[in-house]
Amino acid sequence: MLHFATHVVESSERPVSGMIALSLTDRNEMELLPPVEIAHWSIHVGLVVLSGCGHAGIVNTVRYARSLTGQDKVGAIVGGFHLSGPMFEPIIGPTVEALAELSPSLLVPAHCTGWRACQQIAARFPDAFVMRTVGTTITLG
Repeated sequence: MLHFATHVVESSERPVSGMIALSLTDRNEMELLPPVEIAHWSIHVGLVVLSGCGHAGIVNTVRYARSLTGQDKVGAIVGGFHLSGPMFEPIIGPTVEALAELSPSLLVPAHCTGWRACQQIAARFPDAFVMRTVGTTITLG
């Protein structure tokens, strides 16, 4: 099961519902993924959470995704964990400990995670941690 936690585009047909902007089509139009389609993606590795910038906290986001999907196994957490900068450094340790309780198979922290948090995550989860760079390809399963 995939769960997207990212910035959404408001649907003109259903203003209270958001859509994920995946990319641009060959006609330079947004390729949108509505919530119904997101909820029906199933993947055998478990829950996959893609986070744009985890303002609510990456652990809170994963826990919420688990409650929405009923999927306990966390296959991957990919994206921004929102742990960069002096204001967030005190919660890096507790976040890493909470991630351990979730037992993800793959952790791919990105942009707003920050290098201090990435170092701690890499040290705690050497087999699950993937250092992302431009062009990184992640194969699940």
